[in-house]
Amino acid sequence: MDLVADRNASHTRCGFKLPRASEHIPALRKHLRNPIFVVCARNPLGIACSVQHRQAQFDGTLRDLLTIGTRYIQAIELLSQDTETPPIIVNVEEASHIPAVFLQELSETLGLQGDAAAIKNRITGWGYKEGSPRDGVTFKNQ
Repeated sequence: MDLVADRNASHTRCGFKLPRASEHIPALRKHLRNPIFVVCARNPLGIACSVQHRQAQFDGTLRDLLTIGTRYIQAIELLSQDTETPPIIVNVEEASHIPAVFLQELSETLGLQGDAAAIKNRITGWGYKEGSPRDGVTFKNQ
C-alpha cells in the first residue's frame, strides 16, 4: 500500500483504472483518502470480444470470457452494501454516445479541472485501445 500512501501525499484526488481492483475494494477503502469508486458497466459480450481480440494468447472458454465480462457486477454488489462510499456507476455504451456531456457531468460531480475537450478527443479517437469488438471477433467455443 506504499503506492496508495505516495499518491495520497502528492494528489488531492487520484485515480487508477484496474479492472481487478474491484476484488480489493475492502482493503483499498481502508487506505484511500476520500475514495470515490467509479464502476464502468459495459455489455458483457463486448468485454469478452475485446479481451479475446486484444489478448491473442487468451485460451479460455466462452464461460471464462463471460466471467471476465461480468466482473463489474460483483463490484456494484460490493459497493452497494457500503453506505460510506457510494459508487458512481457508468453505463459505458450510453456515455460513449455523448462523451462531451458525460465528461462534463463527471468532472462537475468529482470537482475535477481539466481540458474536457482534449480528454474527449483522446478517449474517443481511434487507437485509444488496440482493437475493438466491432472488428468481427468471434468466440472460441471450447
